Amino acid sequence: MKERYTTNSIDLLYDTAGRKLVTTEEIQKEICDFYKELVGSAADNLVGIDLDVVRKGNQLTADAAQGLVVLVTNDEIDVALAGINIHKAPGLDGFNSFFFKKAWGTVKDDIYAAVKEFFDTGKMLRQVNNTSVTLIPKIQNATSIKDFTYCLLLYSLQAYF
Repeated sequence: MKERYTTNSIDLLYDTAGRKLVTTEEIQKEICDFYKELVGSAADNLVGIDLDVVRKGNQLTADAAQGLVVLVTNDEIDVALAGINIHKAPGLDGFNSFFFKKAWGTVKDDIYAAVKEFFDTGKMLRQVNNTSVTLIPKIQNATSIKDFTYCLLLYSLQAYF
């Protein structure tokens, strides 16, 4: 186990200026800065409302519009969970859908409450909706952030509803 940790940890990194980074904080900052730079900068102007669409008026029937504001039901949550493959990668908490399906009798009330709260308030617990970036070395003894590729894992409960 100790050998695996040593192999899978980044204990040394060089930044883009060639400066040696050894502390966890320095390495984390370099990684975050690198990916923030890749994301890009904020747009100078945002696309406005398409007036042609507004002029056309309502695009949904009254029934379809009403369907958008109907409360989510326990049955819908059950169907969503049933549709998740048991072999999907686990979340950051280590639990995959197999766990939730097996423990459903114990955890269902909490899951129902969390999902309904999201649809009621539009806010989700940060612990439920998060992204984890796993760095995978492209070469042996990688020492620069450019020597790594990434695996982006997005954990979001609402993706299933």
